Amino acid sequence: MPAWLEILLIALVALIVVLAVGGRIVVARREGEATFPVEVVTTFEGGEQVTERWDGRERRAIYSYERPARAAQAQVDPRRVLLLDVNYTNNSHVANPRTDEASLKWSLTWLLWLQEQMITYGFFL
Repeated sequence: MPAWLEILLIALVALIVVLAVGGRIVVARREGEATFPVEVVTTFEGGEQVTERWDGRERRAIYSYERPARAAQAQVDPRRVLLLDVNYTNNSHVANPRTDEASLKWSLTWLLWLQEQMITYGFFL
């Protein structure tokens, strides 16, 4: 890999979105040194979406909304226009994550894999 590409990958933009103050303030934060203009999409509880344009020059962008509905989700670069971003998992934040469903899914997947391995092992005995 060329040295210039390694330097570019190290300096890539990492974007984190945080919902704060009762879900009415959205903070988008840049963690890399590279600056790119991106979209910040905020989805409210009623399903309404607001798209903001962030130039990426500042370390963080703060968007405040005066409306009765709380922000349910915020996402930076939802269409993945910024191809240099190597970590898409830090580009969004959900106010109420469904962690119980995710842990159940991965636990059952792992148990199924373990069961298949034990059946295969038993076949060769």
